[in-house]
Amino acid sequence: MNRWNRVNLALAALILLSTAIWLKVVLYVLHDYFDFTILSRITHYCPEFLHLFRGSRPLFRTGINVLLLSCSLWTLWRLTLEIRKSNEYRQILRANSDKLWSSYMKSRYKDWKWEIRVIDSPERFAFTAGYLRPKTVVSKSLLLQLEEKEVDAVMLRQQYQCSRYNPLRSLVGWLIQESLSFIPIHRSMFRYARIWMELQADQYALSHSRSKDERIKMALLKCESPREAMVYRLRQFSHPHASTRVPLLTVGSGLHSVLMALLFMLGATAC
Repeated sequence: MNRWNRVNLALAALILLSTAIWLKVVLYVLHDYFDFTILSRITHYCPEFLHLFRGSRPLFRTGINVLLLSCSLWTLWRLTLEIRKSNEYRQILRANSDKLWSSYMKSRYKDWKWEIRVIDSPERFAFTAGYLRPKTVVSKSLLLQLEEKEVDAVMLRQQYQCSRYNPLRSLVGWLIQESLSFIPIHRSMFRYARIWMELQADQYALSHSRSKDERIKMALLKCESPREAMVYRLRQFSHPHASTRVPLLTVGSGLHSVLMALLFMLGATAC
C-alpha cells in the first residue's frame, strides 16, 4: 500500500465504521422509543438489529442506553474543554508572538500559502495549530539554534502538516474515538492514523530538503509529535530504506473488541 494513502484510508474506515454504528443507534432509539412509522422502510432493512433490542432484557437495554448517553455527554464535555483550551492557547500565542521575526519568516517563505508565527519563548518547539486555517508555530529559540538548511527542513515538515489539514483530521479521529470509546478498535485506528501523519511529514521534509544528513534528522525530531509516534520516527530515520511497519491493531485492542462483541451479543439475546 502506498504510504501516502495510509492516513486517508484509516480515517475513512474510522468514519465509515462510526457512521454505521451511530446510524444503527439512532434507528434503535427512534424505533424503540418513538416508533416512527416513517422509519418503516428503513427499519425493514435492519430488523435483526432492532428486534435484538426489543427482545432483550430491560436491564440490558437500560445499560445500553446509559452507555450511549454517558459516551455522548462525555464527548460533548471533552469537546467543550478542547474548544476552551484552544481559545486560551490562541490568546497566549497572540500575546507572545514576535512580530519582527514573524514578518521575517513570512518574507523568507513568501511563496507558501500558510501562515507562519514565531513565538518569543526560551523553549524550542515547532508545531502546526488551527483546524480550518492551520498555521506553523515555531519558537525563536529553535530558529536561532538551527542552521539555515535545518530551518528549511523544519518548515517543510510543518507546511506539509498544514497542507494536509492534519490538526483537523486529528480532531475528527479524536472525536470518533471519544464518542465510541467502548469500542477499542477506534482507538487503535486513530493511533495508526496519527503515527502515519508524523511519518509522512518527516518523509516529505527529507525528500524536499537540500541535505539529508544527521543534523537535518535531529532538527526534525525537535518538531512536536504524539508520544506514540516517536519510536517509529526514530526507526524511520535510522533505517530510511527499510519499510516502516505500524500495527493497525494491537493484540490487546483486538481481544478487547472481540470480548465486547461477545458480551454485547450474549446480553442482548439473553431471555
